[in-house]
Amino acid sequence: MHCERPHLIDRPGREVIVRLWWLSRFGRKFRLGPARLHVPRLAAGAAPAHSPTVGTSGRGNALPLTPFSSVTDGLDGNRRSRAHFTAHIEVPVITRAAVALVLLLAGARPMLLAQTPACDDAAIMALNGKWIAESQPRPQGVTVEQYQQAAKRTDAAHALLLETYPDLAGMQMGGWWRVVGGPGVPGLLSYYYVGALSPYFCAPNAEPGSMLAKLGAPTRPVYDADGRQTNLRVYFNSLVASEFLRQRAGMIVGGLQVFERPRAAGVWKGRALYVNDIYTAGNGLVVVAREGMQPFRPLTRKQYLEFTSAAALRQFDDMIAAQKQALDDPKMSAFKADGEQRLAQLFVLRSERNARDQAAMKRYTADGSLDVPAIVEGAGPDIFSTEEKGGKALVTLNPDYFRTDLPAYVPQVIILRWQVQDIVSARHFGKLIEANLPIDKFQAMIDRQ
Repeated sequence: MHCERPHLIDRPGREVIVRLWWLSRFGRKFRLGPARLHVPRLAAGAAPAHSPTVGTSGRGNALPLTPFSSVTDGLDGNRRSRAHFTAHIEVPVITRAAVALVLLLAGARPMLLAQTPACDDAAIMALNGKWIAESQPRPQGVTVEQYQQAAKRTDAAHALLLETYPDLAGMQMGGWWRVVGGPGVPGLLSYYYVGALSPYFCAPNAEPGSMLAKLGAPTRPVYDADGRQTNLRVYFNSLVASEFLRQRAGMIVGGLQVFERPRAAGVWKGRALYVNDIYTAGNGLVVVAREGMQPFRPLTRKQYLEFTSAAALRQFDDMIAAQKQALDDPKMSAFKADGEQRLAQLFVLRSERNARDQAAMKRYTADGSLDVPAIVEGAGPDIFSTEEKGGKALVTLNPDYFRTDLPAYVPQVIILRWQVQDIVSARHFGKLIEANLPIDKFQAMIDRQ
């Protein structure tokens, strides 16, 4: 039997404290102490008693072991000291029964100390949260009808999530809301649904006094209410707000803005599955579009080379014009020789760049790859790469895809985007999304008034 902490055993009219620091193995001599048992003082040279005894101080007589009582002790409480009640008692053999007898004589009730529960995956998944709707007012510029139509579709998206993931296992809560308006396809109303979850997790290294410790860590699952990095988002008529497309600054080809498309990572339920590498959490993006069409189209290598070559030559022309203007300034006459040298270098650099671009055009024409989609990485003559090597696929919106005969609120393209943290309850959510999200019901919303 082993006890590492003092225990106070209390009963009206009787006050006994048994303090067992440690006990050796069963059957071996051990030291019991310090123990708050009244023990007689031994005379010099006297042999220790073979059983614990108690008595009254100053009388020198040993009595059988009895619970300490302020009545039988005979001393004023103010005269008692720690030394009076603390002793090291040598006992040849102590059995569990003997210890139980001490407790029984003291009038103690049996006490079982439960082991502190550990936080683990089972403890997390045994918890279930609830959904909370978070409202968003109708923004300016959005008509009542448009808002009502957007609300109808975002409510339907939430119902489909509940169909897929009904129990919020391992989650503290799930918040859902809609956002109407914002950047989207020109001429269409953009809106989206968000179902964001707060997963429970274990924090074994939580510092005492920290917020996680106040929530119960490390023995209980805790959650981050502000994180919500596990979620499902459904974007209607938006390819930019969904972060599916990221604008390539300053690049406009044929009057259309150029975007970077996320990396293709496979196929999900017959549709291309994309992942966005800017997120730390696992994620997936799927485009739900009109059958047989896509709302974006790839930029070709030819288009990319023509744009970058023309842009570079324009930049050289601007620098050459600025240098010529500087040479015509009388104030710069003292630097005329340096200016003329600089101008000559600009002409050489312009010529070299043009020659390099023309050579690339001929090379890609010869191997038949000039009209393949442009996937670029870095800069220079070997800029074209693959997505597997980190290249970015470039696209523009497809003007032929979008219809103008439908109300602006009607979904013409839907982006499904989910993020999943590496936590047991979040992984469970991700598995259900990938296995059971009814993509056909989202497909049925396309072009439907």
